Amino acid sequence: MKQTLARLLARPLARAARQGLKLAGHGGTSLPGRIALAFDPAFIARARRFPRRVVVTGTNGKTSTVSLITLLLRSAGLSVVSNMEGANMRQGLAAALLAPPAEALVMEVDEFTLPETARALDPQLVVVTGLFRDQLDRYGEVAVVRDTLQRAIDTVPEATILLNGDDPLTASLRAARRRFFRLTQAALDVPGDCAGCPQCGAPLSYRSRTYAQLGEFECPACGFAAPEADARGVVLPEAFVFNGTALPPLPVHLHPYSVLASLAAVDALGLPARIAAWPAPILGRGGSVTMARRKVTVVLGKNPASVSWNLAQHPGDAHLFLVNNRAADGRDVSWLWDVNLAPVSRAVATGERALEMLTRLRYEPQIAQASAYPKPEEAFAAALRETPEGGHLVVVATYTQLPAALALTDTARRPTAVPAAVAPEAVAQPRAPLARRPHHVRIALLFPEQLGTYGDSGNAVVLQKRLQWRGIEASIDRIGLSDVLSADADILLLGGGEDRGQRLALASMRAMQPMLKAMAEDGVPALLVCGGLQPYGESLTLEGVEHEGLGILPIVTRPGKPRLVGKLCVNSPLVPHTLVGFENHGGHTTLLGGTRLGEVVSGNGNAATGSQGEGILLHRTIGTYLHGPVLARNPALADVMLGWVAERHGWGALDPLEDAMEARAARALCAG
Repeated sequence: MKQTLARLLARPLARAARQGLKLAGHGGTSLPGRIALAFDPAFIARARRFPRRVVVTGTNGKTSTVSLITLLLRSAGLSVVSNMEGANMRQGLAAALLAPPAEALVMEVDEFTLPETARALDPQLVVVTGLFRDQLDRYGEVAVVRDTLQRAIDTVPEATILLNGDDPLTASLRAARRRFFRLTQAALDVPGDCAGCPQCGAPLSYRSRTYAQLGEFECPACGFAAPEADARGVVLPEAFVFNGTALPPLPVHLHPYSVLASLAAVDALGLPARIAAWPAPILGRGGSVTMARRKVTVVLGKNPASVSWNLAQHPGDAHLFLVNNRAADGRDVSWLWDVNLAPVSRAVATGERALEMLTRLRYEPQIAQASAYPKPEEAFAAALRETPEGGHLVVVATYTQLPAALALTDTARRPTAVPAAVAPEAVAQPRAPLARRPHHVRIALLFPEQLGTYGDSGNAVVLQKRLQWRGIEASIDRIGLSDVLSADADILLLGGGEDRGQRLALASMRAMQPMLKAMAEDGVPALLVCGGLQPYGESLTLEGVEHEGLGILPIVTRPGKPRLVGKLCVNSPLVPHTLVGFENHGGHTTLLGGTRLGEVVSGNGNAATGSQGEGILLHRTIGTYLHGPVLARNPALADVMLGWVAERHGWGALDPLEDAMEARAARALCAG
């Protein structure tokens, strides 16, 4: 009786809470849902009263795809309920279900929420937009997200699963009823997130790419390839062609894959996928306003793919970056080093990780001016001043900074003139190179496609720029799986990656083992980060299988619990200040010899609670679990390595560089 009464009270109480929140000026997308679930734990199953039920998931493009599907269904004459606000956890889904019944339900669902809600929602159609690295501290690596989606799909065997056929990660998902959408468009330089074939792990080959890892792929080892398309889109200047029908050309604010997924979803439901005009942009999703005679566009930036695409789509005269690292943003902002910042020349940063953003900007050669401000309104005013009258300011905000960005561009607060100048918190002035020296340093970056999940490729950029600022030429040799490592390399770098990427790299490293061992013993400086460190040891476990390592370092790595994720601060005798970074690894490492890189101040390091210290130092090989990239966050460590290079070549001491801003960023991270 009590359970029945609680169930009856769930809807009216939740609706009353939502109405009260709206009257108070709040959105009301979470608390009402919490109330409904508290009184009726099975409330999400009420979705089954909707005749048509569509679920949209994937790391990128969910909100845009849900909005477009909703628009297309309404254009087809259906009444629709959806969670277009983007509240995609259980409480957000429940809040959306407070609406009166309609002919269709379209729900955006968080990837990790889908396994526990898919069966309750019982959708006829599940749309998977694509998979990219996103919030690595919460979700884990992209292969983990893929496996999570597979578990969810397995719970709804009667549903049609609509997959991005250009993405090997989603195209490999299994289902009894699968459909694929595929796109034809000019390639865009966006970082990819697929280390190898999702079925057998071998390297993929591409005849063409459209976006990141998306394109015409094939696995030479097992034959897995991009599937035949059930729905195809073609991007042309004069039209967007869907299944042979010309639709209006796409505006810059709409991602072609979101548009294609939406049209394909409506087509899969057996409805006409047509539209007379695309929706206007929403501020925060590529929409623009005019302020002080300048165009201002606000976009959400959540990972390398989304930020790189938005920067390419919205050319700006100046850029404002609002960067936080809260749970909803992802605690680690190492991904900033994989963003293509080529379109940026003048920039301002604010937010909790503004100084880290400023550090990132400092290593971009085309940046003429970059500064950071503690308050968003001060940063916005500075960015407006950097934008010429009649020009375009692009505002890129991480998830928890998006409300602040939208408040800055609110109609009631728009300034008609540029606000007065305020002194910045920090400025990243371009460094003028010192007198040229007749030297050249070759930096070998090994397997960046397979071991580049955590922004560690930025270590190569840091070393190169710090040499160039000293008047020393430096080149970066990107060594792929089938490339030959030159014995002339002055520095070796390996980064972190997923188990599958490590397995691919380990196979290539075995052929290099004699050279790698000789270089280590000869004192060639090397930096091995996380997944690049573990194969150098005696043994390691990948995808549940133990592998013999290269035997160059006296370490053993075994899978352990818990996964070691979070801020990592280390005192090392190599540098005068605490090393700072972020760790994210399931392998627990034990030293059998050598010297620890340092002792853990906070975090875990080689094993849980810091019991095994952090990293290893042997000869001039540094192994560490510090992501960041570690040399950007800790330039003193970069200079230790460069000092070793100078010593080996007999060049004498290197000129010092001013790193006050980087030191402030590191202190703020370690203290925060």
